[in-house]
Amino acid sequence: MTQIPNPREEKDALIVGIDFGTTYSGIAWASTRDRNIKTIRTWPGEPLQMDKVKTELAYKDDTAKPSHWGYQVKQNTPKPLRWFKLLLQNVNCDLLTYESTDSELRETLDLMPQGKLPQELAADYLRAIHNHFRSRLKRTYRKEYLDQLGKEIPVHYYLTVPTIWTQDAKNLTRAAAKAAGIGELGTVKLISEPEAAAAHCFTQYEGTKDALKVRDVFVIVDCGGGTVDIISYEVTTTTPLRVAEVAVGTGGLYGSVFLNDRFEALVRSRIGESAFANMTPENKEEMMHYFETRLKKTFRDRNPDENWNEFFCPVPGVQDNPDAGVLTESLMLSAADVKSIFEPIFRGIVEMVQAQVDEAEENSKKPVKAIILVGGFGSSEYLHQHLSENVKSGLAKNISVLQAPEAWQAVVQGAVQHGLSLEVDSGIVQARKVRESYGVAAAESYDPLVHPRDKVIFSLLHGGMICPGRMQWFITRVGNIQFTSALNLCCLSSA
Repeated sequence: MTQIPNPREEKDALIVGIDFGTTYSGIAWASTRDRNIKTIRTWPGEPLQMDKVKTELAYKDDTAKPSHWGYQVKQNTPKPLRWFKLLLQNVNCDLLTYESTDSELRETLDLMPQGKLPQELAADYLRAIHNHFRSRLKRTYRKEYLDQLGKEIPVHYYLTVPTIWTQDAKNLTRAAAKAAGIGELGTVKLISEPEAAAAHCFTQYEGTKDALKVRDVFVIVDCGGGTVDIISYEVTTTTPLRVAEVAVGTGGLYGSVFLNDRFEALVRSRIGESAFANMTPENKEEMMHYFETRLKKTFRDRNPDENWNEFFCPVPGVQDNPDAGVLTESLMLSAADVKSIFEPIFRGIVEMVQAQVDEAEENSKKPVKAIILVGGFGSSEYLHQHLSENVKSGLAKNISVLQAPEAWQAVVQGAVQHGLSLEVDSGIVQARKVRESYGVAAAESYDPLVHPRDKVIFSLLHGGMICPGRMQWFITRVGNIQFTSALNLCCLSSA
């Protein structure tokens, strides 16, 4: 039944969350009137309902506008562009973690339309997904309601970004969103992916057997397609739910797409470059589908089922080669082969998570109660096992590793939940660790015990000797920002 919001109700606003991911993206929204979060699950080019859409583009003959996006980009679509979100972190287009000449990122660099910049690719994709969102709104709400969006009914967009994004990358992401038309109806704010995921997780665990308690410390690990992002919180109150950040968030390029690269490299080394090159796009898609749905999600080390010591990966069109382990168009992989795909990536993830646990426990003086995995990659059985066995607490015997409900939707729904909480009061997160120091250069009255003599000048304005260019810090990186009160800044003379 079509929902008909009442635009006359006080404080009505539309909150929109956009999870712009490396491999998949999603949109969710809610009205502050009913706070019921809705997620788009129908997409062009895909007959089935899907929680997210592929972050892919294709252009025809270097035209300005993309000819295909999302699920419209098929395996045989010419010049598909993937992983381009990662290029926002390095606009010079040299961000390559693994030097495989056939990685999707390198192919995207080679196939980008002439003159197109990474932020323009991002803008084209965000425009497509946002236009689709607008079309879904037209099917959901009456025209009278839609006409008031951005006027009587404010619209607030929350666009998620990785923790590792530099300020330049954030600025490019925000600029791409604005160029895509996002924000024409209202504000655009950025929120880190793990913070959005935390908002989702904390609300999901309320009232469950893993219910939150005051002083509990949690580490949220958002495992996405391109990046793994980590953040830690301590519960300060449960009614209402409030948390404080206890360690500066971190992250790295350890997403599941790099597992795909390593899997493909393994297949190439086994069957040979010529045999791999002769596989059709459809055959490669079938091979990758097996890895995505079987090995990546369900593989576990030392599985008690002996049948899981060998895996038969489809390689359609490849001739039998017993020496390479290819029989009847299937490539036999041992458990050791599969582990070799995961190990380097997992090693980096474990190091990051352990460092975050250590910092969270050092700052809070409390043991981490649980590590919560979110994101599509967070549902991996092997990742859960690996973290459970290798991440240790310095203050407790062990740490629980949980896989959040609706893990793939955690970031986009959490972005909306975050926005809804800000509409009511100051939000779920009440304190954050400062990422940078902020201050201004100012002139100080000369003090011979403090200021170097060669820097001192006479100032008619100040009526005496001053030392210009002295930093006056408003807040330093080692501090916290509380959101329950305003931060008062004193007025200083400019240098």
